Amino acid sequence: MTEWTTWEPFAMPQPRRWRTPRHVVVVPDLFDVASGVADVAEVWAVMATLPQHTFQVTTWEGHDRMRSLLTSPGFGDLVRSRAAREGGTADLPWPLPNVWVGVGVRDQEQATLRVPDLLAIPAAVRFVWAQPLVGPLDLGQAAQALDWLLLGGDIGPASRPLQPAWARALRDQCTAAGVAFHFIGWGSWAPVRPPERLVGQVGHRQIMRQVGFAHAGRVLDDHTWEEMPTAGKGARGARRDSDRTTQGLLFGEEGGGR
Repeated sequence: MTEWTTWEPFAMPQPRRWRTPRHVVVVPDLFDVASGVADVAEVWAVMATLPQHTFQVTTWEGHDRMRSLLTSPGFGDLVRSRAAREGGTADLPWPLPNVWVGVGVRDQEQATLRVPDLLAIPAAVRFVWAQPLVGPLDLGQAAQALDWLLLGGDIGPASRPLQPAWARALRDQCTAAGVAFHFIGWGSWAPVRPPERLVGQVGHRQIMRQVGFAHAGRVLDDHTWEEMPTAGKGARGARRDSDRTTQGLLFGEEGGGR
Protein backbone atom coordinates (compact mmCIF):
# COMPACT_ATOMS: atom_id res chain seq x y z
CA MET A 1 0.00 0.00 0.00
CA THR A 2 1.36 3.40 -1.00
CA GLU A 3 2.33 5.66 1.88
CA TRP A 4 0.55 9.01 2.12
CA THR A 5 2.42 12.12 3.23
CA THR A 6 2.21 15.91 3.02
CA TRP A 7 4.70 18.26 1.43
CA GLU A 8 5.04 22.00 1.95
CA PRO A 9 7.18 23.05 -1.03
CA PHE A 10 8.14 26.44 0.41
CA ALA A 11 8.95 25.15 3.91
CA MET A 12 10.16 21.55 3.61
CA PRO A 13 13.11 19.99 1.76
CA GLN A 14 12.40 18.64 -1.68
CA PRO A 15 11.11 15.06 -1.61
CA ARG A 16 14.06 13.62 -3.52
CA ARG A 17 15.19 11.76 -0.39
CA TRP A 18 12.03 9.63 -0.34
CA ARG A 19 13.15 6.25 -1.64
CA THR A 20 9.77 4.53 -1.98
CA PRO A 21 6.80 5.82 -4.01
CA ARG A 22 4.41 8.02 -2.05
CA HIS A 23 1.06 9.72 -2.47
CA VAL A 24 1.96 13.31 -1.67
CA VAL A 25 -0.65 15.87 -0.59
CA VAL A 26 0.78 19.28 -1.48
CA VAL A 27 -0.01 22.03 1.05
CA PRO A 28 -0.88 24.85 1.28
CA ASP A 29 -2.77 26.20 -1.75
CA LEU A 30 -0.22 26.66 -4.54
CA PHE A 31 -2.57 28.90 -6.49
CA ASP A 32 -3.09 31.39 -3.71
CA VAL A 33 -2.19 34.88 -4.82
CA ALA A 34 0.80 34.82 -2.46
CA SER A 35 2.54 32.29 -4.72
CA GLY A 36 4.25 33.77 -7.76
CA VAL A 37 4.18 32.15 -11.19
CA ALA A 38 7.85 31.24 -10.89
CA ASP A 39 7.21 29.60 -7.51
CA VAL A 40 4.39 27.44 -8.87
CA ALA A 41 6.47 26.51 -11.93
CA GLU A 42 9.35 25.48 -9.68
CA VAL A 43 7.07 23.14 -7.70
CA TRP A 44 5.67 21.70 -10.95
CA ALA A 45 9.22 21.12 -12.20
CA VAL A 46 10.18 19.25 -9.03
CA MET A 47 7.09 17.05 -9.39
CA ALA A 48 7.96 16.43 -13.03
CA THR A 49 11.38 15.06 -12.09
CA LEU A 50 9.92 12.66 -9.50
CA PRO A 51 7.56 10.44 -11.52
CA GLN A 52 7.69 7.68 -8.88
CA HIS A 53 5.53 9.82 -6.60
CA THR A 54 1.92 10.93 -7.12
CA PHE A 55 1.24 14.54 -6.16
CA GLN A 56 -2.21 15.73 -5.12
CA VAL A 57 -2.62 19.48 -5.62
CA THR A 58 -5.76 21.18 -4.31
CA THR A 59 -6.83 24.80 -4.61
CA TRP A 60 -9.53 26.25 -2.39
CA GLU A 61 -9.55 29.88 -3.45
CA GLY A 62 -7.33 30.05 -6.54
CA HIS A 63 -9.42 28.10 -9.05
CA ASP A 64 -9.45 30.90 -11.62
CA ARG A 65 -5.69 31.40 -11.31
CA MET A 66 -5.16 27.65 -11.59
CA ARG A 67 -7.10 27.63 -14.84
CA SER A 68 -5.14 30.61 -16.18
CA LEU A 69 -1.74 29.06 -15.44
CA LEU A 70 -2.39 25.45 -16.40
CA THR A 71 -3.91 26.38 -19.75
CA SER A 72 -1.07 28.74 -20.61
CA PRO A 73 1.57 27.44 -23.07
CA GLY A 74 4.03 29.82 -21.44
CA PHE A 75 3.61 28.13 -18.06
CA GLY A 76 4.32 24.73 -19.60
CA ASP A 77 7.46 26.08 -21.25
CA LEU A 78 8.61 27.52 -17.93
CA VAL A 79 8.09 24.19 -16.20
CA ARG A 80 10.05 22.36 -18.90
CA SER A 81 13.01 24.70 -18.67
CA ARG A 82 13.11 24.47 -14.89
CA ALA A 83 12.73 20.68 -14.97
CA ALA A 84 15.74 20.47 -17.30
CA ARG A 85 17.69 22.61 -14.87
CA GLU A 86 16.68 20.22 -12.04
CA GLY A 87 18.27 17.34 -13.92
CA GLY A 88 15.18 16.14 -15.74
CA THR A 89 14.23 16.39 -19.39
CA ALA A 90 12.68 19.29 -21.21
CA ASP A 91 10.61 16.82 -23.24
CA LEU A 92 7.86 16.39 -20.64
CA PRO A 93 4.43 14.86 -21.20
CA TRP A 94 1.67 17.39 -20.59
CA PRO A 95 -0.31 17.16 -18.42
CA LEU A 96 2.15 15.56 -16.01
CA PRO A 97 0.91 11.99 -15.43
CA ASN A 98 1.86 12.00 -11.73
CA VAL A 99 0.12 15.26 -10.79
CA TRP A 100 -3.55 15.18 -9.75
CA VAL A 101 -5.34 18.53 -9.64
CA GLY A 102 -8.51 19.40 -7.76
CA VAL A 103 -10.66 22.06 -6.16
CA GLY A 104 -11.96 22.25 -2.61
CA VAL A 105 -15.63 23.04 -2.01
CA ARG A 106 -17.96 23.33 0.97
CA ASP A 107 -21.34 23.64 -0.69
CA GLN A 108 -23.24 23.84 -3.98
CA GLU A 109 -22.43 27.50 -4.54
CA GLN A 110 -18.69 26.91 -4.37
CA ALA A 111 -18.90 23.82 -6.57
CA THR A 112 -20.89 25.67 -9.22
CA LEU A 113 -18.22 28.37 -9.28
CA ARG A 114 -15.05 26.28 -9.03
CA VAL A 115 -15.62 22.96 -10.80
CA PRO A 116 -15.98 24.48 -14.31
CA ASP A 117 -12.49 25.99 -13.95
CA LEU A 118 -11.16 22.56 -12.95
CA LEU A 119 -12.75 20.89 -15.97
CA ALA A 120 -11.26 23.50 -18.30
CA ILE A 121 -7.67 22.41 -17.61
CA PRO A 122 -5.70 19.37 -18.77
CA ALA A 123 -4.86 17.08 -15.84
CA ALA A 124 -4.02 13.41 -15.40
CA VAL A 125 -6.65 13.18 -12.66
CA ARG A 126 -9.26 15.77 -11.73
CA PHE A 127 -10.87 15.65 -8.30
CA VAL A 128 -13.20 17.51 -5.98
CA TRP A 129 -12.43 17.68 -2.27
CA ALA A 130 -15.72 18.36 -0.48
CA GLN A 131 -14.75 19.16 3.11
CA PRO A 132 -16.25 20.35 5.30
CA LEU A 133 -19.46 19.73 3.37
CA VAL A 134 -22.15 21.93 4.92
CA GLY A 135 -25.01 21.31 2.51
CA PRO A 136 -26.24 18.98 -0.23
CA LEU A 137 -24.11 18.81 -3.38
CA ASP A 138 -25.32 17.86 -6.85
CA LEU A 139 -22.49 17.49 -9.35
CA GLY A 140 -24.83 17.02 -12.29
CA GLN A 141 -23.17 16.29 -15.62
CA ALA A 142 -19.84 17.53 -14.28
CA ALA A 143 -19.41 14.17 -12.58
CA GLN A 144 -18.85 12.57 -15.98
CA ALA A 145 -15.55 14.45 -16.32
CA LEU A 146 -14.30 13.90 -12.76
CA ASP A 147 -12.08 11.05 -11.61
CA TRP A 148 -12.22 11.27 -7.84
CA LEU A 149 -14.28 12.78 -5.03
CA LEU A 150 -13.13 13.11 -1.43
CA LEU A 151 -15.79 13.81 1.19
CA GLY A 152 -15.44 14.79 4.83
CA GLY A 153 -17.30 16.46 7.66
CA ASP A 154 -16.61 19.53 9.76
CA ILE A 155 -14.22 19.39 12.73
CA GLY A 156 -14.07 21.38 15.95
CA PRO A 157 -16.26 22.63 18.81
CA ALA A 158 -18.32 24.88 16.51
CA SER A 159 -18.56 22.31 13.71
CA ARG A 160 -21.75 21.45 11.86
CA PRO A 161 -22.94 17.88 11.24
CA LEU A 162 -22.45 16.19 7.88
CA GLN A 163 -25.90 14.84 7.15
CA PRO A 164 -25.87 11.16 6.09
CA ALA A 165 -28.30 11.91 3.26
CA TRP A 166 -25.75 14.29 1.71
CA ALA A 167 -23.00 11.68 1.95
CA ARG A 168 -25.15 8.93 0.44
CA ALA A 169 -26.28 11.17 -2.41
CA LEU A 170 -22.69 12.02 -3.35
CA ARG A 171 -21.62 8.39 -3.11
CA ASP A 172 -24.47 7.37 -5.40
CA GLN A 173 -23.61 10.11 -7.91
CA CYS A 174 -20.02 8.89 -7.98
CA THR A 175 -21.06 5.28 -8.44
CA ALA A 176 -23.35 6.16 -11.33
CA ALA A 177 -20.67 8.28 -13.08
CA GLY A 178 -17.73 5.93 -12.46
CA VAL A 179 -16.01 8.38 -10.11
CA ALA A 180 -13.83 6.98 -7.31
CA PHE A 181 -15.35 7.88 -3.93
CA HIS A 182 -13.18 8.42 -0.85
CA PHE A 183 -14.96 9.06 2.45
CA ILE A 184 -12.52 10.79 4.78
CA GLY A 185 -14.85 10.70 7.76
CA TRP A 186 -17.82 12.22 9.54
CA GLY A 187 -15.82 14.97 11.21
CA SER A 188 -16.77 15.75 14.80
CA TRP A 189 -20.36 14.49 14.52
CA ALA A 190 -21.36 10.84 14.18
CA PRO A 191 -24.72 9.35 13.23
CA VAL A 192 -26.42 7.52 16.07
CA ARG A 193 -27.32 3.96 15.12
CA PRO A 194 -29.89 2.71 14.53
CA PRO A 195 -31.82 5.76 13.31
CA GLU A 196 -35.24 6.36 14.82
CA ARG A 197 -38.28 5.49 12.77
CA LEU A 198 -40.93 8.16 12.47
CA VAL A 199 -44.21 6.33 13.16
CA GLY A 200 -46.83 7.19 10.60
CA GLN A 201 -44.37 9.00 8.33
CA VAL A 202 -42.07 7.91 5.53
CA GLY A 203 -38.41 7.42 6.31
CA HIS A 204 -36.26 7.77 9.38
CA ARG A 205 -35.02 10.52 11.65
CA GLN A 206 -31.24 10.46 11.88
CA ILE A 207 -29.80 11.75 15.15
CA MET A 208 -26.23 13.08 15.07
CA ARG A 209 -24.06 13.32 18.16
CA GLN A 210 -20.91 15.42 18.62
CA VAL A 211 -18.30 12.86 19.69
CA GLY A 212 -15.09 14.31 18.27
CA PHE A 213 -13.15 13.41 15.15
CA ALA A 214 -11.29 10.49 16.73
CA HIS A 215 -14.53 8.73 17.63
CA ALA A 216 -16.84 9.69 14.77
CA GLY A 217 -15.25 7.22 12.37
CA ARG A 218 -15.23 6.76 8.61
CA VAL A 219 -17.91 4.14 8.05
CA LEU A 220 -20.79 4.96 5.72
CA ASP A 221 -23.52 2.32 5.44
CA ASP A 222 -21.31 -0.39 6.97
CA HIS A 223 -18.50 0.26 4.51
CA THR A 224 -15.20 2.15 4.53
CA TRP A 225 -14.96 3.95 1.22
CA GLU A 226 -11.33 4.37 0.13
CA GLU A 227 -11.63 4.25 -3.64
CA MET A 228 -8.80 5.68 -5.73
CA PRO A 229 -8.85 6.64 -9.42
CA THR A 230 -7.13 4.17 -11.71
CA ALA A 231 -7.28 5.98 -15.06
CA GLY A 232 -7.84 9.69 -15.34
CA LYS A 233 -10.52 11.02 -17.65
CA GLY A 234 -8.70 14.35 -17.44
CA ALA A 235 -5.63 13.02 -19.25
CA ARG A 236 -7.51 13.54 -22.49
CA GLY A 237 -7.31 17.29 -21.89
CA ALA A 238 -9.72 20.01 -20.97
CA ARG A 239 -13.43 19.38 -21.16
CA ARG A 240 -15.03 21.14 -24.11
CA ASP A 241 -18.78 21.38 -24.62
CA SER A 242 -18.66 23.14 -27.99
CA ASP A 243 -17.10 26.10 -26.14
CA ARG A 244 -20.14 26.19 -23.85
CA THR A 245 -18.55 24.92 -20.64
CA THR A 246 -20.60 26.95 -18.17
CA GLN A 247 -21.97 26.38 -14.72
CA GLY A 248 -25.47 25.97 -16.10
CA LEU A 249 -24.56 23.27 -18.63
CA LEU A 250 -22.33 21.33 -16.26
CA PHE A 251 -24.66 21.37 -13.30
CA GLY A 252 -27.90 20.78 -15.14
CA GLU A 253 -29.27 24.31 -14.77
CA GLU A 254 -30.75 26.62 -17.35
CA GLY A 255 -28.01 29.14 -16.88
CA GLY A 256 -25.62 30.66 -14.43
CA GLY A 257 -23.06 33.38 -14.41
CA ARG A 258 -19.91 33.95 -12.47
